Amino acid sequence: MQNHRFRQMAVVCGLSALIPLLSGCSGSNDANVRANILGRKAAGGLIPVSGTLLIDGQPQPDVWVRLFKKGDRRVLPSTPRVRTDAAGKFVFSTNIEGDGVEPGSYVLMIEWLTKIGSASWGAPDKLLNNFCDPLRNQDDPRLIVEVKGDNEIKIPTIEIATAGLQEMDPRPGGITKMGKPVRR
Repeated sequence: MQNHRFRQMAVVCGLSALIPLLSGCSGSNDANVRANILGRKAAGGLIPVSGTLLIDGQPQPDVWVRLFKKGDRRVLPSTPRVRTDAAGKFVFSTNIEGDGVEPGSYVLMIEWLTKIGSASWGAPDKLLNNFCDPLRNQDDPRLIVEVKGDNEIKIPTIEIATAGLQEMDPRPGGITKMGKPVRR
């Protein structure tokens, strides 16, 4: 009985703590609230970035594309990410669908994963992990994206040929399944 009463008190206290947060937004400027929620900088903001990906000359749906800051491979909650549509097109999102990307120098990471169940994606990468390391991708000019200015950035169509791709280890400095060192 006492455990049940403790849970009730915890729920009441938790809900009452939210009331000031919810009421604090009334009467404020919606644009400022939205900008703060999205984490935009006061000057600048997010810039729309879009493109098209073709694999063996054909658009492929559900290919994952991410933008990493040049020289960094950390996946952060704000890492811009998107899946290609049936036409191979994509529009990057950072916080909400289609909101864009902060200005900066980026490297694309591309993974063509397999759908597992209704909401999950997993290995193997149908591109044999050739484009899943942003540091390794810095050497491929097709995968470099400069986001600057105020206008939408349209990435030139990225074409990937699968013929001749060799399996790469997705972990930098790792060993492939066959026990061979990673090709750099």
